[in-house]
Amino acid sequence: MKKFIILATLILSSVYFVNAQEVKHKTVFSDEYNFMAYFPEIPTFTEGDVNTIYGKGYSRNWKLELPDIVYELSVSDFPNLSIETDRRSLNTFYKTICNDFASQNNADCGTYNSVAFFGEKGFEGGGRSKEFFVNTHVYLINNRLYQLKVISLVSLNKDSKTINDISNFLNDFIFIYKSKDEKKYCYGLPQTNSQSSKPKECTSAFTLREN
Repeated sequence: MKKFIILATLILSSVYFVNAQEVKHKTVFSDEYNFMAYFPEIPTFTEGDVNTIYGKGYSRNWKLELPDIVYELSVSDFPNLSIETDRRSLNTFYKTICNDFASQNNADCGTYNSVAFFGEKGFEGGGRSKEFFVNTHVYLINNRLYQLKVISLVSLNKDSKTINDISNFLNDFIFIYKSKDEKKYCYGLPQTNSQSSKPKECTSAFTLREN
């Protein structure tokens, strides 16, 4: 079992939070995989080999299944994946992933947008079928694929709490890494192959602690 921590409450101070604030929700925090992610409730963790349309790999999954909605975060390594890091190649790859995910739920990946996140090119996509909305955010970094997925009933599209939870799950996901003193964390990623230079010195270090 890979090391990860679930924190019910985090205390943060950063460029996003001018003053220290309490974040009162379930948060998955992984030191090994450099991320922090929001879930409305504590997810279930599984891991194992995967065989996908883009190759074989090893995946770690955090999944929360509620009666009318599913939240899933997967962090998967694909050693033999060969994708160019230019925007066109990445977007083609990301659209393939989005379409594959959507088709599993009889939907089309009809809306999408490329994004930049800490110097990495990511992708936001989604669509709907008669019954379901599907949404995904995807980031490919050094052959490691981060994918956030949501499947929700169309009937929930006016449920303000659900809409807020989905927004938090997709948009509060963030990359983090240890600061030089190994006591605090920085927003962003350690140096990656797709970055032309080392990341800037951490100027927004924060600590994590259970309340």
